Amino acid sequence: MRPLDRDLLLLHVAFAAIATATLAAPLPVPTGWRVLGLVLLYDVAVPALAWTRGDDRLRSMILFLWPLSVFMLLPDWFLSSNVGSLVFPDDGAPRLDTIPVAMGGMWTIPLLAALWTGWRLGGEDYPGRSTLVAGRVGLGIFLGSEIFAPFVGLWEPK
Repeated sequence: MRPLDRDLLLLHVAFAAIATATLAAPLPVPTGWRVLGLVLLYDVAVPALAWTRGDDRLRSMILFLWPLSVFMLLPDWFLSSNVGSLVFPDDGAPRLDTIPVAMGGMWTIPLLAALWTGWRLGGEDYPGRSTLVAGRVGLGIFLGSEIFAPFVGLWEPK
């Protein structure tokens, strides 16, 4: 395992522990504000790692995923506001119409996991294989999110 892979894995393990503790703790802070804080933490920690380690690949991925994550608000908004098939419960945090602001940065987390895993496991010499690996990881994350998000109160299908 490369040092950056190890560091990125450790960052994700630490983030998962912090997120679990933050969301499970009986704090007087609304869940939406906790989620927003966690998203901001992640969206600062990963780029800090990329710049600290001087890794151009991770930097490029982050610079690609930040705006993509913001633009992913559009399909979420369409599904929640126009179609009505997605509901974002009022979690006490700022919203853009029907969507919590945190969603604008939340997509970076699963998309980076899929992109990085596809690149590392698929192999640089086989872009088709990388795409398949990234797609499978992304599908797994999507299915897991759809199953567990209603329990956390982030969103629920309708």
